Amino acid sequence: MRRQFWCLSGLILCLISQISLGQGTRQDYENEKKFQQLTRGIRLYDEIDTRWIKETDQFWYRVTTPAGDWQFVFVDAATGTRNLAFDHDKLAAALSKELQQDFDSKKLPIKAIELSDDENVLLNVAETSVLYDPQTGTLTKREKSLSDPLKSRRKSRRNPRQRDSRSGEVSPDGKWSIQLVEGRLVAQSKKGGEALSFELADQPESIRVYWAQDSSRFVILDKEPEQEHLVYMVESSPDDQVQPKLKSHQYLKPGDKISI
Repeated sequence: MRRQFWCLSGLILCLISQISLGQGTRQDYENEKKFQQLTRGIRLYDEIDTRWIKETDQFWYRVTTPAGDWQFVFVDAATGTRNLAFDHDKLAAALSKELQQDFDSKKLPIKAIELSDDENVLLNVAETSVLYDPQTGTLTKREKSLSDPLKSRRKSRRNPRQRDSRSGEVSPDGKWSIQLVEGRLVAQSKKGGEALSFELADQPESIRVYWAQDSSRFVILDKEPEQEHLVYMVESSPDDQVQPKLKSHQYLKPGDKISI
């Protein structure tokens, strides 16, 4: 009986020491609390929707500012320039006048943007398609609407299995496939022939491939796993045995390395 007591006491001490190692320090918790207070209510230009303007080196995106306003931006990838797509206040005034309803320049309901041959801007605004001249501020209604890329983006978010055609292992033109083989990136032509192999600096467990619109280039994202931090518990009355059972599960604490 005495020996059993000391064995049980030793087991409890071991468990306590393991559990205490799983706890973060007081400073870790204080830092985490301060971080929540500092970042509460702050938005750093999140919710970006990016779409290429077909057959050009330009794309546009809508971004939400820290104040919650919407901005529409043009980017020229060839020159590396970025500018507002138009004067939001002037466009809102032109829309209000032409369409006989109020438009807020901070929340313009624009669903699609393209450029015309004469550098005017084609827009889908709410349920109406218009041609806008940013130099003169004039607005003309159009009968034919543009395709709505944001609508397809929202559908894809509702159904995670529907992914952007430019993301995935196979190129948009269907001529190339990308695979991760034994830590190396392998690009294989669908026509056959010798595959192209690239050595990666690290050894990612998985990757995600994003293709250029014309399938000429791609970038990959690899995911670094979070650190292992096990927390131990004792199940006093398990269903499958008489003796208590030691269990563990992953539980990150403030200061631990998260997955990125």
